[in-house]
Amino acid sequence: MTYREALKIQIHALDNIYDNAEALRDCTDYDNLGKDAWNLTRGRISEIIGMLRKHNGLLKDKEAYDVLKGDYSIKVTIKDI
Repeated sequence: MTYREALKIQIHALDNIYDNAEALRDCTDYDNLGKDAWNLTRGRISEIIGMLRKHNGLLKDKEAYDVLKGDYSIKVTIKDI
């Protein structure tokens, strides 16, 4: 896996977390604290995604196509929590 591929995997995972945070925020009816927490989460994730996308766009070929050792894919199951 190249650095760029690993970076894109991270961005995709954060996009999914961003979407999930929206859905969970919409499920929170009990208090504004829950909604505020999810909105804050979404805002910060959005900032991070933007920075990583910009970083991806500025990568030089040598860095982008460096082959990484290890597995940088993301898999989460209920057993992980």
